[in-house]
This record gives sequence, C-alpha cells and structure tokens, in this order.
Amino acid sequence: MYKRQLKELQAIDYHKFPNAAHDLLRSFLECGLKAYFDHCKKTIAPKNGGKYVFLDTVLEEFIKEMNQSKNNKLSQVASRIKDNSKMNSYSATFLNATNHNPDIFVTPQEVEDAWDAMEPLFNYILAPNKKPNVQNKP
Repeated sequence: MYKRQLKELQAIDYHKFPNAAHDLLRSFLECGLKAYFDHCKKTIAPKNGGKYVFLDTVLEEFIKEMNQSKNNKLSQVASRIKDNSKMNSYSATFLNATNHNPDIFVTPQEVEDAWDAMEPLFNYILAPNKKPNVQNKP
C-alpha cells in the first residue's frame, strides 16, 4: 500500500493541494514505518491495550531501533519528528493537527519543509533489503 501512496504523493501538485499532500505525507510516514517493521518481522504492539498502532508508537520504536544500532543520524531525524512540539511542519504534532483540526491550513512551503525533514528516514525505510540486520531472501 505504501508504494501506491508514494506514487500518489509524487503526483500531487502540492502547490495546488498542500493540505492533501501534507496529509498523505503523514499517512505515508506511518504506513512506511509499519511496512518497514513488517519487513523486519518486528511486531509493534498498540499502546495501553489499544486496538491500533499509531504514528507516535512507530516513531518511538524506530528511534529505539536506531539507538540500538548506533545510527545517531536517523535517531535524531525520527526524534525531531516525534518530539518537536513547536508545530513545525514536519513534527508529529503538526502532522496530527492538520489531519484532525479544520482550522490549521498547510502552505506549499510547509509541505516542502516536511518532506526535507523526513527524506532521510524515507530513504532508509524504503530500502529494507540493504539493512545488515535483515536477512535477504534469494
């Protein structure tokens, strides 16, 4: 599914549809991380006995994994997204707010800034076969 989301994301004119692009970027981040963990055969449990795994939870798990593997760069990228409460366009707080609050409107520049902040994480999770801790199948 995340591959179809990426195709749609690449096709959206974010200057014309910044909210749609930003919302899909948030979904792509969450789904991409979930697909990455599925590929790595790591089960992520919902928090507090809930039914669903949300963006914050997969970001926390990714940060833990990056810290364990001593990948400080990606740990910092994911932490910046998860922990930033200043409503920067790439922060989970802002991503969730634009998804759920009708009074917050995204600009094209904010879409660009969000993508730029997330791109290193996407480059990593979208190429899971290149990870040393994942066994590749022939």
